[in-house]
Formats: sequence, C-alpha cells, structure tokens
Amino acid sequence: MRKITFEILVIALLWASLFRLNEWLFSTISISQHINWIFLPAALRMVSVMLLGATGSIGLILGALITSNPASPVIDALALATLSGLCPYISVAICNHLFKLPSDLGGLSAKQLVYFALAGGVLSVVPHHLYFYSLNHVSYLFEGAGPMLVGDIVGALIMLYAANLIIRLTDKARALSNP
Repeated sequence: MRKITFEILVIALLWASLFRLNEWLFSTISISQHINWIFLPAALRMVSVMLLGATGSIGLILGALITSNPASPVIDALALATLSGLCPYISVAICNHLFKLPSDLGGLSAKQLVYFALAGGVLSVVPHHLYFYSLNHVSYLFEGAGPMLVGDIVGALIMLYAANLIIRLTDKARALSNP
C-alpha cells in the first residue's frame, strides 16, 4: 500500500510540476488555462498509465486537482481532474489492444509514439470539449479543440521522444558496461 501511495504522490507531483513548467515556458502561446499550443504534461498522462495502470490514473487525477483553478466550482475541478486521469487510461488500453505495444517505452518505435500521442490527444480533447460545451464554457462544441489537440500531441511527442531517447541511451550504456 505504501508503494502505491508513493507512486500516486509522485505522479501527482510530476503532473503539478510539468503543468507549472508548461505555464512558465508557454504562457505567451496559451489559449486558456485548459488549452495550450504545447502541453508537455500530455505525455505524463500516457506514460504514467502505461507504466502504472490505475495507480497512474489516480495520480493524474490528484495532480489535476492540485493544479485546478481555485476560482472554479468544485464540480468542474473534480470533473476535469477525472477526465485527465480516465481518458489516458482508456487511450492506453486501446493502443495496447490495437498495436500490442510493449509494457515500457524502450521498445516503442517512432510510429508507435505518434500513435500514442494521437490517441492520447484525441481521447483527451473530445471528452473535455463535451464537458466544456455541456456547461456552456464554450460557444460551440469543439471551440478551441484544434489548439488543444495540437498542444497535447506536440507536448506528448516532445516528452515521449525525450523519454524514449533516455531509455535507449540508458540501455546502451548498460550494454556497454556489461559485456
């Protein structure tokens, strides 16, 4: 139980840190608090669920609650946080089923990383916009969906390629040190 609690807290803190870093780096190209042209935390959604399953999803929910707008109604914060944790869980399940992906990022090809980023982006944008529209937060159903999709995909690709590169370099270093 301690390990699971630790993993949830680590994911939540990583989410909050990446979210704040993203705000700092890309505030000039941000559309709103929920829509960015580059959204680095999008990759954490996929990676945390891919590696930790439901534990990663719960960590994402907690992290999204931490970074929610304090001026927003509690129901909005809970709904958006839940979407931030459940959407990647569904996305990873679909990708794993369709593409028979490995259980870590080490064996993913560039093409598979793109599939992950696309699936994660689409399966985040659609439910979020359905929610925004249902509460009249947007004038039309997919207002802002384009920038949000681009931001999720670009942010995810940046982070997934970086993670993949780190894993490959680490694997090569281990192979060289263990002949």
